[in-house]
Amino acid sequence: MTFKPWLHGHSHGAMLGWLFIGTCLVFLHDWGKGRLTRRDVLLLAGIQVAVVVMLISFPIQGYGGMSILASTMHALLSLLLLGRLWSRTNSWPAMGSRALLRTSMFFFGLSLLGTVAIGPILALDLQSHE
Repeated sequence: MTFKPWLHGHSHGAMLGWLFIGTCLVFLHDWGKGRLTRRDVLLLAGIQVAVVVMLISFPIQGYGGMSILASTMHALLSLLLLGRLWSRTNSWPAMGSRALLRTSMFFFGLSLLGTVAIGPILALDLQSHE
């Protein structure tokens, strides 16, 4: 049994399935002042489905087709969810929490470029062969 695929499955499940979702819920719900819409709930459910697929597929195939597809779906749904969150922060203090949250959302989007690049890198056989 190879440890690394299990580690990938576990870390993706923990970070994307618990930490990311929990943080988004806190901000979307605005500490009990806001309300989750049906679209929010559907996006969150779709993201969780992608996380479950990653949790199962990484130990089975590592960075194979299914895990990359699930990662891509998570990324796209997350961008939609963060777009909704971005618009909800318009009433937040511009030089306080809004600036910090929007900066973190920008860097989250920037970091997704690496995830999006995995597919073409593998398809074109550009990965390292050490």
